[in-house]
Parts: sequence; structure tokens; C-alpha cells
Amino acid sequence: MRCLFMEPPCILLIDDVVTRGTAFLAAYYKIHSAYPDAEIKAFAAMRTVLFPGEDDFRDVIDPYVGTIAPNNSHAYRSGNRKAS
Repeated sequence: MRCLFMEPPCILLIDDVVTRGTAFLAAYYKIHSAYPDAEIKAFAAMRTVLFPGEDDFRDVIDPYVGTIAPNNSHAYRSGNRKAS
């Protein structure tokens, strides 16, 4: 039997809020095991503030670009504000 489904070249994960990124990381590993050649990216409408003072909320539209990576049994989120 021939499969008509093509592997996607890119997959976008979407969530409303990202805190540490563990949900994105878990979804990434599951999807990557099924589609190892696909580029997997993530988008969240909002993120939590990790370090009050240096990472405070500035405006309704305040783009932030970063990476979520495994760190022992947790996820580690890093990045910075996108230049306007």
C-alpha cells in the first residue's frame, strides 16, 4: 500500500504562554521522533518574566526571540528582545 502523506518540511508549535518551555520541549521530542528531518519551531503569544527587574514587561508588543533547551530534568529558556 502506498502512503500519500508527505513529511512536513517545517512544523510550528503554538502555545498561549511559555514559562520554562517544558511543554514545547516535550512536544518537540515527540514530533522529532516521528519527523526527524522536519525543522521544528515554536511560538507563544506571551512569556512569563523570569528575572524581575532585568526582564520586566515593557509594552503590549515586545518581541522576544530565544531558545528552549534541556537542563537536567528541566527546560532552560534563554534569549533577548528582538530589535525594533
